[in-house]
Amino acid sequence: MDRPAGYVRTLSFNAVADDDGLKTSFTDPTKATSYSWTDMNGAFKTVAEGFGGSARTVSVTTTSKTGNYGTPIVVRGKRNNRVVQESLAIPANGGTTVSGSQPFDFPDPDFAVDVPAGSGGGSMTFGVQDIVAPEGGSFAGFRALSSGNVVVGYQGDYTDTIAALTTRDELVRANRIKASTAVGVVLFWDIYTRRG
Repeated sequence: MDRPAGYVRTLSFNAVADDDGLKTSFTDPTKATSYSWTDMNGAFKTVAEGFGGSARTVSVTTTSKTGNYGTPIVVRGKRNNRVVQESLAIPANGGTTVSGSQPFDFPDPDFAVDVPAGSGGGSMTFGVQDIVAPEGGSFAGFRALSSGNVVVGYQGDYTDTIAALTTRDELVRANRIKASTAVGVVLFWDIYTRRG
């Protein structure tokens, strides 16, 4: 597929899911703490600021710590210039990655993650998961960075798994590249598509 300059934008992701893409490992707070966009230090923050627009779902990964969790962690930000938030319920003993379904637009100076007080002694990271198209729209397609399965999502929560090759562009009008995708992707979308 020819991708004429000025018609499509591309963005390359070496991996779709990045469990510490927003904030690398830090000690669980013993008092309620809000982590703002300026507190984020993961690799995805640099990508988002350099590119100037990408919507992602967010995850929280915790180490195992008996009784340390149990109160939801609240993620706040924007989607298509609307304020949105999502509560992520962390199991009481942690030791898991909890992924949300609400897309957040990045970069966003108002983005924040509110972590309730814990007993301390554990650690956590904030990550990014699904790559999401502009609200109400879809990507123009993708190319896999290595051969393998790419899991795509469509409006209405339908999914499909595509055996992608590096030698061809996939002209799939999906609205999500799911975090369960095991290979990196280059995404294409019309520059005239409204970014959400």
